[in-house]
Amino acid sequence: MLPALLGKLINGGAIGPATAIGQDYRVLEVNRVVKLRPDTTYPNRYYMRLLKREVGQLALHVLTQGNAYAQSLTDLPSAPMSGYVGPEESRTSVRKKQSTMSRRTTRDVLEAVRGGRVFR
Repeated sequence: MLPALLGKLINGGAIGPATAIGQDYRVLEVNRVVKLRPDTTYPNRYYMRLLKREVGQLALHVLTQGNAYAQSLTDLPSAPMSGYVGPEESRTSVRKKQSTMSRRTTRDVLEAVRGGRVFR
């Protein structure tokens, strides 16, 4: 069933409704990989639609083939790679350059993701 599920997402369809979708995919929604939509019939259930098709294709390949060697990560149009900077160094660099409003927004997003608070 996994290929059918991911195939539906890759082709632009929505999956759901499920409670776990609203709980488990918040970070992907913040990163604009998926779009979550609450179900109007059942409270606390959500539908999910994939916004970045290449991520779904890579996930399908990894889950069905067991590796991503055949499809290089550098080939993804949304993920250009020219070098590696560790996450700590990258976060420090970005935080130093942020405006006050941007810092406030970053803090709100982190609180929402970590604490389950919903913001709109």
